[in-house]
Amino acid sequence: MGNLVHAYTDPHADWWGPDEAAPTIGAGATVGYGALVVGGVRVGPGAYIAAGAVVTRDVDAGSIVTGINCQTARAVWKGRHLG
Repeated sequence: MGNLVHAYTDPHADWWGPDEAAPTIGAGATVGYGALVVGGVRVGPGAYIAAGAVVTRDVDAGSIVTGINCQTARAVWKGRHLG
């Protein structure tokens, strides 16, 4: 439901190959509605990217990401989790 994006920094280059790697999403990870996962980052298995979050850094397995790169271990998460 979210968006996985990568950049084309040279508009005159061949459009069939991106300038950077696409994001890698681990098994069982969730990318919420409207979230952006940008660039060649790795989202670990079982991670949960909340709706509207922006991720530009690697995400640890089982972590919950809210806001902009705000990563919290599931074990210490105080919020409600539906996924």
